[in-house]
Amino acid sequence: MLIRMPHVFYPLAGSELSPRDNRPTTLYPEHLGARPSFDPLPHPSYTERGHRPEVLPPVQQSQAKLPINPPFFYGWVIVGCAISVGMPRAILGASILGALIGPMSDDLGWNRLTLSGVLTTGALVATFTAPFAGRIVDRYGSRVILSGSSLLMGIFAIMLSFTVTPLMFYIPFTLGRALFVGPLEVGMSTSVSNWFIRKRPQALAFVSATSPIGLAIFPPMAGAIAAAADWRTAWLALGLCMLAIGVIPSAILMRRRPEDHGLLPDGDAALPASSGSAEGDQAPPPVEINFTLRQAMRTPALWLIMGSTATTFMFHGGISLHHIPHFIEQGFNPLIAASMASAYAISLGLSSFLWGAIARRVPLQASMAFSSLALTASGLIMVQASSVPIALVSVSLFGLGLSGMFVLVPSAWADYYGRKSLGTIRGVTLTAQTGGAAIGPVLTGALYDIQGDYRVAFTVLALACFAGAIMAANARRPRLPG
Repeated sequence: MLIRMPHVFYPLAGSELSPRDNRPTTLYPEHLGARPSFDPLPHPSYTERGHRPEVLPPVQQSQAKLPINPPFFYGWVIVGCAISVGMPRAILGASILGALIGPMSDDLGWNRLTLSGVLTTGALVATFTAPFAGRIVDRYGSRVILSGSSLLMGIFAIMLSFTVTPLMFYIPFTLGRALFVGPLEVGMSTSVSNWFIRKRPQALAFVSATSPIGLAIFPPMAGAIAAAADWRTAWLALGLCMLAIGVIPSAILMRRRPEDHGLLPDGDAALPASSGSAEGDQAPPPVEINFTLRQAMRTPALWLIMGSTATTFMFHGGISLHHIPHFIEQGFNPLIAASMASAYAISLGLSSFLWGAIARRVPLQASMAFSSLALTASGLIMVQASSVPIALVSVSLFGLGLSGMFVLVPSAWADYYGRKSLGTIRGVTLTAQTGGAAIGPVLTGALYDIQGDYRVAFTVLALACFAGAIMAANARRPRLPG
């Protein structure tokens, strides 16, 4: 039996919906004492045409136990697990390869295009693995994806220390890089988004802010080890770091959704019967709209965000790999040039909190557009960076713009399309991100080999980000198809 209120359905006590019943249900289960005394209408754009929101099924009576019972909301444990994976995954990032590209090129006799091409092959492989990873996350949660991918990444990094031929380099780096930009990206953002709704930008900001610690630590560490010993020892040390930090927390503590354990997103308590009274008044848990993948693909916002992220990560892939060699060619000391990666990482981390604070105050499409414009300015300034202060400005803007995309884009996917099929939608749309990441490094390397410097390449990447800003500005919140 159902009580029908405008656009929302509430099950009465003692009533059950069949698992095959396709009617919408709510986040307020009767057995937790939820008794709606309000009408939590969705965003106006969903109700103009009389659409009914589909929200996640009610919490089940049989609830799985959590591995630990912290004195705070377990969603923050999920954030910690995502951080433990995100920080060491930098070992197969473009900045690490940028720190080792010189020693490897000199020792092996390979040109820049050969070395940078591995980022492209890794991104291409991730294009095919990400959709499958998204479906696994929706069905089983992120634990298997994050712990298994971290284990394999550590093994692949150790294998790189034995590189002799291009094939011995390409196979482990391609597979590890595919895990970096595919399953790990899907698993980290989806796991956090599933546990938060109102506090989602802040939670994602913590992940985005602390993950760059790896970018601040590992590139200088790799460069120092390569200088003191050799690049092979550097890869071995990086692989061991991944195995030590990234595997165990996610394998033990990661869980799929709060509803699986009798909890509500954001740590909200079920509303008491007197919640509508003046003395017991509190904000109700939010009602979300859930799109299927097919419905989401019919909305313009999905394609505009995909286009914007493609240009952003084309810029990211090209600049992350080649900005250190660019600064060296500008006359910077190699250690100072490598430290620019640390400055970028610090900016990336600190500005994440800025984006997390404004994400609920400024429309997402406007915030994403400003983020892309910061990247545009970064590329144009980097072209002219002939001194350390100018270089610091360019990498600081690089971190500012990229952190915005790391916080805002996952928030947009979850806010616009809901949590029910979030992993699937995220996995499919990630193909645009991985496609851009595949193009950026090889395009930059090819233009460098043609022009003899990075000026043209960085300018092309900056203009691509400007086009991405225009697309992001027009990515308005979608309506659920009728």
